[in-house]
Amino acid sequence: MKDKLVKIVSFLIVFTPFLEPYQVAGLTFDTISLAFMVGYAMLKGRKTTGLLYGSRAFFLYALIIPNLVAILSGYGAHLSSSLIVIGLYMLVMMKVFPNASLYYITKYYRIFIYLTCFVFVLQEIMYNTMGYRFSALVPFFDIRYSGISMANFIQKQMFEARSSAFFLEPSHVAHYILPYLAISLGANTTKLSLKKFIEPVILSVVLFFLQSGCGIVGAISIWALYLLNVDMSKGKKVLFITASIIIGIFLFQKIMNTQIGENLMRRTTELDAEGDYERSGTIRIFRGFYVYSAMNVIQQVLGVGTGGSIDVIDNSPYRVMFFEGEHYLNNIQMFLIGFGLVGTFLFAIHYFKLFKRNSLVGQLVLIAFLSNCFLESFFMTSKMILFMVIAFLAKLEHDKNCLKKPSAIV
Repeated sequence: MKDKLVKIVSFLIVFTPFLEPYQVAGLTFDTISLAFMVGYAMLKGRKTTGLLYGSRAFFLYALIIPNLVAILSGYGAHLSSSLIVIGLYMLVMMKVFPNASLYYITKYYRIFIYLTCFVFVLQEIMYNTMGYRFSALVPFFDIRYSGISMANFIQKQMFEARSSAFFLEPSHVAHYILPYLAISLGANTTKLSLKKFIEPVILSVVLFFLQSGCGIVGAISIWALYLLNVDMSKGKKVLFITASIIIGIFLFQKIMNTQIGENLMRRTTELDAEGDYERSGTIRIFRGFYVYSAMNVIQQVLGVGTGGSIDVIDNSPYRVMFFEGEHYLNNIQMFLIGFGLVGTFLFAIHYFKLFKRNSLVGQLVLIAFLSNCFLESFFMTSKMILFMVIAFLAKLEHDKNCLKKPSAIV
């Protein structure tokens, strides 16, 4: 029974991100899946191991203080949302994480990654030969985006310049691939094998062709940390890194002369911190900091909860920078606005405790997660859970292995 639980939970962890595009009666399918995992783990799982690596302090703070500040500030209209988001994530970490297995996650994850990449390649070939692509979205479900039907979104997606496989946007595909890239690359640390580089290289190529900034930045951060930590002599490491940089520069120059290179350079012009709020770079990177700067000192320090962030935006002098019905904040901005400097600091402690003395796989996942926090909004979603559960399980596994070594026993 325990093995069955571990298999089911591990499967759902890697499958749930595919459910993010859909909703029913106002509830997103991925939230329903996460709630099911929590309930199933509570009924069938072993005893909770506790909130590990500094997360206890963050969760206790996040459940109480920001929500009190939101109520006192008159920002309590979405209080239930704050409690549900942080409460569900806390329960997932407390009950689901300990009942998952990195072995089974990797086993199922590999299948879904190959399927995602295969569909993406087919879509790209079809678009570049026929001028349109098939959609891999399920047409008879409601889309989670407001103001548009699934049928209209699919019609729009078929003629977009970039493919999205089973997801709503190319960046969502990148979010899904990056943790597996970390697993694939991090497994090749000793007795290096060129054969083992084939998979991570292919995944990196797919991330590049997605033309998603978060995918490229995440892949670069993973490869950079890997090159710094790969187990080889100092001389070989210098030679390996130097060769990688030279090859990287050569490929970069070649790619920049292609249509994809021109598209990527065009996207960099969207990085505008001066408030041109129709540009993607402003929306993803800068806009939320304007909102944070307009909050009063108490709110900036203590936060107003995830639900309160909606009220903060709606009452901000920078509301004009947001489109109707839209409240996009990247992860860093959500931490600052939702939990303030105190909550952000507490989560940072949890992050560094996870990172410190973790295996290379865990550290690669966490560095990709951090790099994407400055670019994307996937706060407390199934995609964030995918990053964090891999880091969590890698840390548990690494700690157990260290305890088995005589030198680690005190």
